[in-house]
Amino acid sequence: MRKVLTRIADVLKRMGEILRIRGYSLKTVKAYISQARGFLEFTPYPVDQINQDFVHDYLVHMKDVKKLAGSTINQALFAIQFLFIEVIHKPWDLNQFRCHKRPRKLPVFLSADEIFRIVAKIFNSKHRMIIVTAFSAGLRLNEVTHLKCRDIDSEAMRIVVRNAKGEKDRCVMLSVKLLPELREYWYDYRPAVWLFPGRDPSQPIGHRTVQRAFKRAKEAAGIDKPATMHSLRHSFAVQLLEAGNNLKYIKEILGHSSIQTTMRYLKLAPECTTVVRSPLDQLPSLPPIRRS
Repeated sequence: MRKVLTRIADVLKRMGEILRIRGYSLKTVKAYISQARGFLEFTPYPVDQINQDFVHDYLVHMKDVKKLAGSTINQALFAIQFLFIEVIHKPWDLNQFRCHKRPRKLPVFLSADEIFRIVAKIFNSKHRMIIVTAFSAGLRLNEVTHLKCRDIDSEAMRIVVRNAKGEKDRCVMLSVKLLPELREYWYDYRPAVWLFPGRDPSQPIGHRTVQRAFKRAKEAAGIDKPATMHSLRHSFAVQLLEAGNNLKYIKEILGHSSIQTTMRYLKLAPECTTVVRSPLDQLPSLPPIRRS
């Protein structure tokens, strides 16, 4: 017989345990618990008395009162759904709620010249190598900060990205320009485990440290675009497309689950339509027009 949880603290503790057992990332566990806490503290009744009607009221509160973004509302909905089905075992009608429609904004990317200018303004060699490495292989911030020394395979000229988004491993190219710079960085810092350790060598460098370094360099370079570290990944994809690389190949390098995610970069790379030749151009010539 299932134990009925009534205290919010007990519910959240159980939720965290179930999420970890299911293999959710630590980041997702923290986000789901935070969203569930917000919902449970919003409802005026004990846990054992709540139902989906309270969910409706909470989502309206998030949208109209707190003015939260659609992505935040969607995350709250997924967290509350998990709470109802897996933790407090309450009825959940999958058809009652739909995800908030998010605006389809094009990602911000940087040109090769802008990236060069940003890198030129970074004088801390560790920060410089993190940003250059992220751009060279299209890595997410969490992926580049969690690289280990053993992940740099100089013989095969590849970088092994372990336990990336969706708990998937993948291999990406190791730039011939990056390798000698990484070696020089290694001789200077002698990292043991993490390629880019934080103040505590047993831990990787923090995200905020890297984000602040990128922001300072971008401002020093006089670039006004609302670019972030993730923009380096977008820039990587756009420049691969403009060079005429296959879309499916780019999808695998980026670690996208769906080709639709990769295809959005086509709108940012109009030059790629001039690189790919029409099949008509493969014909030796067109047959002459027969006139009656």
